[in-house]
Amino acid sequence: MPNYRVLKHYEVDERESLIAQVTAEVANCILHIRLPRQSFIEEVYNGGVVDFRRDEPILGLYHLNHVYVLKGLSDIDLVRVVSHEYRHGWQVQSGEYWDSFKLREYDAGLFSRELASYLGHPSESQIAARLITAYGMRKPISLYVRDLILNKGAWKNGVNKYQFES
Repeated sequence: MPNYRVLKHYEVDERESLIAQVTAEVANCILHIRLPRQSFIEEVYNGGVVDFRRDEPILGLYHLNHVYVLKGLSDIDLVRVVSHEYRHGWQVQSGEYWDSFKLREYDAGLFSRELASYLGHPSESQIAARLITAYGMRKPISLYVRDLILNKGAWKNGVNKYQFES
C-alpha cells in the first residue's frame, strides 16, 4: 500500500509546475470548470510524513476539488496525467458518469489522449516551448525556463521565434 506526501511549492521543479499549470489552463479552455487546486506528491518509503495512502500506486488523483500529480513524470506523461485529472474534475462538477467507474476512467483517458493529439503529440523536448508560446503565456518567464527552452531548440540559427517578456 503506497504512501504519499504532498510537496511544498518550493520542493517542485519549476518546469514541472509550469507545464502542469499551463496544461490545466489549456484543458480548461475546453472543460469550462472551476479550476481545482493543484499539488505535487511523492511516494514515501520507510516512514516519514504521510498525507494519504492508496491501495495501489498512482500517477495522479482528483479528490475533493484538488488535483494531485506525482512529481518526476516525463513531460508528456505530466501533460496526460494533468489533463486526465482535470477531466475527473469536470465529471464531478457536471455530475457525469457517476454510476460507472469504468466510464469515468475511459472518459478521462480519452480526454487526455485527445488533448495530447490536439497539442500535436510533441516530443518531450518540445512540450515546454509549445505550451509556453502557443497559448499566450503573458507572465515573465524565469531564466531557468528560458534556458530550458533555448537548450531544447526553441531558438534556432540565432533567430528568436518566440517573444518573451522580461
